[in-house]
Amino acid sequence: DLAVVGGTLFAGLADRVVALSSSSLGELWSHPTSDEVDNLVAGGGSVFFSVVGGGVHLLTDSGNPVASAGGDGVFQALARSSSNLLLAARSDATLFAWDEFALEEQWSLSEADTPVQGLVVSGSSVFYGNAGYVDGINASDGSSLWYYQAGVPAGLLGL
Repeated sequence: DLAVVGGTLFAGLADRVVALSSSSLGELWSHPTSDEVDNLVAGGGSVFFSVVGGGVHLLTDSGNPVASAGGDGVFQALARSSSNLLLAARSDATLFAWDEFALEEQWSLSEADTPVQGLVVSGSSVFYGNAGYVDGINASDGSSLWYYQAGVPAGLLGL
């Protein structure tokens, strides 16, 4: 995955996360990982990423490690809210919200029937597709806001 914040391009690679100057693609820093980086989001002074079978990890935007969570979980989607929450959908269909500063769990939700197919944030709402529906939940506590029955598998590409 790739993310651009200001003049920096962050990239999740097969064995590391790198920060590159977006004007020259010169490497600013590199952080090694135990396996392939499969999801990455950046913003608010942090880089949040997941490693295949290695949970989620949080770095400062200068590449310093902050925290890890999720153990050996496989995460399918990550998102960042404007209220300093980092959100993740684990392959067992559990959603997590952690604070952006120490990766401390704020809430989790395991009501989904099948793995999440997309995870996006707009304002204080989190949206995700799951099997044949789209769900909207409150980012602050995971409470349900609304539910849409799509009838076919629903994946969200972005808002």
